[in-house]
Amino acid sequence: MRYLIQLLLIFLPLSLCYAEFNVPHVVVFGTAETEVIPDELHWNLSVKTLSGTVVEVSKNHSDDVSSVLNYLKESGLTTDNVKTSRMQLNENVVYRNKSRLKEGYFAFTSISFKTTEFHDYLKYWKQLANFNNLTINSVSFAISNRIIIQNETRIIAVKKAKEKAVSLAGALGAQVLEPLLIEEIDSFSRAPRNAVFSMEQSRVRNDEGSISPGQEIVRARVKTVFRISER
Repeated sequence: MRYLIQLLLIFLPLSLCYAEFNVPHVVVFGTAETEVIPDELHWNLSVKTLSGTVVEVSKNHSDDVSSVLNYLKESGLTTDNVKTSRMQLNENVVYRNKSRLKEGYFAFTSISFKTTEFHDYLKYWKQLANFNNLTINSVSFAISNRIIIQNETRIIAVKKAKEKAVSLAGALGAQVLEPLLIEEIDSFSRAPRNAVFSMEQSRVRNDEGSISPGQEIVRARVKTVFRISER
């Protein structure tokens, strides 16, 4: 009896959802996928400077960050493509022998930028490796017009849903009329791949520093309800 009640609780909301459509109707789902070649590389760097006093760490960190930003500017990147964030100036705390100790101060800045020329990847990588206190946290592939492609894929999913509805209704000799409900279930694209990993794999295969963006999948899924004519 308990399991019967649980099943009723599960299906009752669905029944109530479709009860408002007090006309003959068909419920179908549509799914669409679009394969896209990434056209951007998103770089995420961090600069962390340590020193004994606030004055020293502030000056040294300012010099470290300025050196990186100047290099990016000289490389042809505009201010629209470079962003600094998460600036910090704080005590440098370490744990040693189960004790919390203060060892001077640290300053931190996150730097992100994007590039579109994949063949310049190694140039940036090698040059950035020469800067003081800099860490390359990640480099990932990205799609510049992702929102446009997502919208187009969503429309394709709706069209596929209607095609499915026409097919199902036609099997019963009915016709699909106006839509009663269009609801997006989920839309996503595969997480951006790490270009660092791709480059390392490429170098293992052919001893080259090239990287290949491959293809990303943008996916959309919708639920639709169409009124159908009575036979």
